[in-house]
Amino acid sequence: MSICWMAARWDKGGKDYINCPLDKAQYEAFVQALVDGEKMPFHEWEKDTPYFEGCMPVEVMADRGPDTSATGR
Repeated sequence: MSICWMAARWDKGGKDYINCPLDKAQYEAFVQALVDGEKMPFHEWEKDTPYFEGCMPVEVMADRGPDTSATGR
């Protein structure tokens, strides 16, 4: 069982991040749940809008491959 906590980046500002240490099996299950999960459809006007690579939805990162969420690439 993982213990999660909220944190601020560099201990500045609000607590905007959730830190959850996961072992390999837990991480793989988490990524697979993101890939398999229900996603909101785009509005017609936003279908061709590209993602900003530095700030994208976690489910999009998961769709790019299992290591993307771990490495950010």
